[in-house]
Amino acid sequence: MADLSILDPGLRDWLGGVVVPRFDSGPGHAAAYVELVTAPSQTARRCYGGDSGACRDALSLREITDPATQWYGPVERRALVSAQYHYFLFRGGHGESVRSCEAGSDEACLELLRSLRALAPPLGYQARLTLLETAVRLGGPGTFQRFFATPAGPIGPRLAAAARVSEGSLVGSWRRDVVAARPAPVPLPVWGSWVAFGWVLVFGTFGLRSSRWRIG
Repeated sequence: MADLSILDPGLRDWLGGVVVPRFDSGPGHAAAYVELVTAPSQTARRCYGGDSGACRDALSLREITDPATQWYGPVERRALVSAQYHYFLFRGGHGESVRSCEAGSDEACLELLRSLRALAPPLGYQARLTLLETAVRLGGPGTFQRFFATPAGPIGPRLAAAARVSEGSLVGSWRRDVVAARPAPVPLPVWGSWVAFGWVLVFGTFGLRSSRWRIG
């Protein structure tokens, strides 16, 4: 159960977590599905829709030269500045640029996000771990040995070589597994809808009795 990522700095940096030679792919793929469909990223959405190139970008399988534009669109960039990085940027003396970004200047948003040392990727540890599990499943025995024998560089070609498939095939298999692991919706019992309707009536009655609805 030793962490195998310590044997390869590239794998450790890309994965952002531990690698152990056991994988629980069922819950893992279900968690990756949730990550894929909830990521505030146009690239992740295109990946979900079947764009293999977008999946490679969202998973950082190739070099990401400008993550602010490769991962996120204008609306998402403004949301990142307004929410995730707002406090940090204000503390860093970028208050005027933050206000300009929030007012609708995508140029200001880009400048701010590019000033950061790193951006949070749209797909993180869970999605990347399941991709590694897919490579191990396809490659069989010797997958890690082949991976460690590949030259340092972008992780996508290295994983594909270790799995003995093309990069597109590897990503396609991963995406099919993740989409197939979509969590089943929890069925609402018949009585549940009546309970909900009853609460609507209760709150509606109190609302109508409130003084703000009375006509003087």
